[in-house]
Amino acid sequence: VSEGKTIKVYVRTGDPGMILTKAMSFGSLSHIQVTNLSMEKHSNRLIRDPEKVLKEQQEERAAQQAPMKEMGFVVVSCGEGFDEIFKGLGADCIVSGGQTMNPSTEDLIGAIDKVNARTVFIFPNNKNIIMAARQVKELVQEKSIIIIETKTVPQGISALLALEPDRSPVDNQATMNEALSAVKTAEITYAVRDTTIDQ
Repeated sequence: VSEGKTIKVYVRTGDPGMILTKAMSFGSLSHIQVTNLSMEKHSNRLIRDPEKVLKEQQEERAAQQAPMKEMGFVVVSCGEGFDEIFKGLGADCIVSGGQTMNPSTEDLIGAIDKVNARTVFIFPNNKNIIMAARQVKELVQEKSIIIIETKTVPQGISALLALEPDRSPVDNQATMNEALSAVKTAEITYAVRDTTIDQ
């Protein structure tokens, strides 16, 4: 976000020092904030609802002990309401993410590890997460990975609604892609500042 000669930048990285050093080569820095998101998420989960965390751990253990399924589903979701919708549609693992909070490749691989299935579908539900999902497909060898390149949550919901459990993963991939291509999404947000547009 730019304001005159000042630019506000959000970066997600494993090496903040390298980013700061590079940024200093472009000009002076101010209002620097470094947050360890993985520690923050973990801490918040434990403080907010320890019973829910325990239940999730029990579900993960039960899933690993069950016979391997043909298909499993990893979904990137933004909020508890959408999480519940995706779980109701058959999502095996939910990864928290969304605008300005994109999960890393490592986050997605960790989610895939929890899914006890031969083929795992990934639903990014945000155009900024698709690249990380593609990297996962190159890195994971022990399971077949199919990326349904959903760019919005409504596309992800429509794709999962199109699932036909009796059909093969490849057939479902085609069906889901067809379903999401028909979805049109509109978003409403607050403006950063007042704007006047000539009509």
